[in-house]
Amino acid sequence: MKIDRVSFALVFFLTLVGFAVRISAPLSASFPLNDGGLFYKMILDLQGNHFILPDYTTYNNAALPFAYPPFAFYFYGLIASAGQVSVLKLMQFLPSIVSALTIPAFYFLAKEILVSKAQAALALLAFTFVPRAFDWLIMGGGVTRAFGLLFALLAMRQAYIFFSQQSQDTSLAMIGLGALVVYTHPEAVTHTVISAVFFYLWKDRSMKGLMWAIIAALGILLITTPWWLTILTRHGLDPFLAAMLAAKQNSYNALTGLLILFRFDFTEEPI
Repeated sequence: MKIDRVSFALVFFLTLVGFAVRISAPLSASFPLNDGGLFYKMILDLQGNHFILPDYTTYNNAALPFAYPPFAFYFYGLIASAGQVSVLKLMQFLPSIVSALTIPAFYFLAKEILVSKAQAALALLAFTFVPRAFDWLIMGGGVTRAFGLLFALLAMRQAYIFFSQQSQDTSLAMIGLGALVVYTHPEAVTHTVISAVFFYLWKDRSMKGLMWAIIAALGILLITTPWWLTILTRHGLDPFLAAMLAAKQNSYNALTGLLILFRFDFTEEPI
C-alpha cells in the first residue's frame, strides 16, 4: 500500500476536510441523527448480558432475534464500558469518524483500478463531498453502515489485487477483510460479493482463480462460523430467510435503481 508524498498530502487533507463535513451535522445536534434505536438497544442488551450474544433483543419488547452481525455492537459496547462513555454519545459522533476513514480506503481502491493518479485524485474528490457517500453513514444507524462500507472498500481492493496477482498473502488479507464485512453489515456483504465477481470476470476468468476464490469464500465462512452457527442453533434459518424475503420485496426498487444508474443521477446531485 505504497503512496508518494503528494498523494499522501492530498489524501490526508481531503480526509480532514471530509471529516469536518461529516461531523458538522452531529455537532449541531444533541442526539444521534435520524435512526439507530434498535442498534442502541442491542448494544445495551449485549452489555447487560456480559458481552455474550443474547437470544433476543429487548427493543420494544418485540422478542426480535439477536441475529444482526454483531461487530459494531461489540465495538461500541466495549468502548462505552471501558471508557465509561455514554453509548448515545458514541453513536452520535463515532459514525462520522469511521465514515471519514472510508475516504483513504476509497483512494486505495481507486488507485488500484484507475490508470493514473490524477483519475484517482478526481474520484477521491467526488467521493469526499458527494452527500450520497456519507449521509446514511453519519446517522445513528451508521453504527453498522459506516464500518460496513469501510470494510467493504478494503475487501474490494484486496479482491482486485487478488484476482490480479493470485498470491497467498493477498488471499489471506481478503479472507480477513471479508470476514469483517460479514460480521458487520449484510448489505455490504452483497456489494462486496458482486464486486469480487466483477473483478474475477474482468481480471482473471481462469479456473485457478475460481478455485482460489472458492477457498477464500470457505475461509470467510469458517472464520464467521461462531456467529452464524450460533444464530442457526438458536433460531434456525428464519432470520436469514426473513432478510432474503425483505430483499425480494425490494426487487422492483433494485430494478429501478439499475435504470437510474443509466440516467446518471444516482448521486442525487441535481447539478
